[in-house]
Amino acid sequence: MTLDEANKIALRHHEAGQFAQAERIYRQILQQAPNEPNTLHLLGVLSHQTGKTGQGISLLERALMIGRHPALLTNLGELLRCDGQLDRAIALCREAIALSPNLASAHHNLAVAMEQAGRLDEALAAARRGAELAPGSTASHRILASVFQLRGDLRQAAAAIDLSLRINPNDAASWSQLGVYEESCGRFEHAIAAYEKAVGLNPHARNVRFNLARALQLRGHYAKALPLFQRLLEDGPGSDELQLRVAGCLEGLNCFDEAIAICRAVLDGDPQNAVAHSIIG
Repeated sequence: MTLDEANKIALRHHEAGQFAQAERIYRQILQQAPNEPNTLHLLGVLSHQTGKTGQGISLLERALMIGRHPALLTNLGELLRCDGQLDRAIALCREAIALSPNLASAHHNLAVAMEQAGRLDEALAAARRGAELAPGSTASHRILASVFQLRGDLRQAAAAIDLSLRINPNDAASWSQLGVYEESCGRFEHAIAAYEKAVGLNPHARNVRFNLARALQLRGHYAKALPLFQRLLEDGPGSDELQLRVAGCLEGLNCFDEAIAICRAVLDGDPQNAVAHSIIG
């Protein structure tokens, strides 16, 4: 079997979500050919997808030493953005665009990095170009909606989210974004419905589950919010914020002793925690 054939088999596993099988084959290839750039690239992306972003960056940087290809530059830019290295991320996405001006993913990743850096005008320009190049991509319209919303253009944001959902009514990320939009407009019941749809489509999305529980809590639906927060704690990692969300729901359900016990445990590690003090009273 050639390296190209092995890469194709690994990629099929990768695209099917069979990450362990894909990683095993990628590593077998690299044992035989440590500088095989496609394998370094693909394993780097897989590492990021499985929560090992630092390892992914190292692998992509090794591949970059062999050749500066647009897709590689774009993916490395995204991993660097996730790692908080915004200046490098922006530079690599721009380099990818210079090499391949019509690469939609490069414009998209540049928009995301610019948005994170607070450079909203540049983010909007990149997002618009990405949507022009990939009009059928829900991700392109989601980033466009996000930038519009941050700029205060709620009408345009709503239109972009609506288009994303018309492209794919089962896109969990678009429903989640609709929830964020509705919540920002103060329409919490609409937000809850959107978050519930997103969680139904992707029950493993931890941030969406948190947003749903928080929106329920803000509307006083403590009995519904409590088990969602508790499940997030069980799944880990926990945090003082999650603990205090549980305490807040317990307080709302008049379970004062349990709420106070949680707050005291939080105060043992953070004696100045204002939320814990406010619940104890």
